[in-house]
Amino acid sequence: MNKNYRSRFLYSLVALAASLYLSPSFGQADGSLNYTEDILPIFTSTCLDCHGPDESRRMLNLRLDTQDFLSSHIVAGDPENSLLFQRISEDDMIRVMPPSSSGRTLTQQQIQIVRDWIEGGADWGLELNE
Repeated sequence: MNKNYRSRFLYSLVALAASLYLSPSFGQADGSLNYTEDILPIFTSTCLDCHGPDESRRMLNLRLDTQDFLSSHIVAGDPENSLLFQRISEDDMIRVMPPSSSGRTLTQQQIQIVRDWIEGGADWGLELNE
C-alpha cells in the first residue's frame, strides 16, 4: 500500500471516529438524546455547582441532577415553554443561566442540544446513583 494513501486513509478513519464520538447521539441507535448521556455532562460543567447534590451550595433548592426538576422546569416536547430552556437561552444578562458571575457559559451548541432533548421528549435515560 502506498505510504501517502495509507496516511490519508488513517487520517480519514481517525476523523470519522472523532466525529462519531463527539456527536451528541453517539451510541444511541435511534439518534435520540437522553439526560444521563447527553445533558448531564453539559450540566456537570456549568450548572451543578449551584444546582447539584451539595446542599450547602445549592441555589433555590433546585437540583438538576435528579428527575425532580423535570415536572417543574420542563414541558416535554416544548422547549419554548420549558423554564429551563427559557433561562439558558435568555438574552437578558440578569436572567440568563448560568449567571455571568459564575464564570461559566453554555455554548450555542450546548443550548441546542438541550433544546433538541426537550423537543424529543426529555428522556431521562439510565438511572443515576445519588
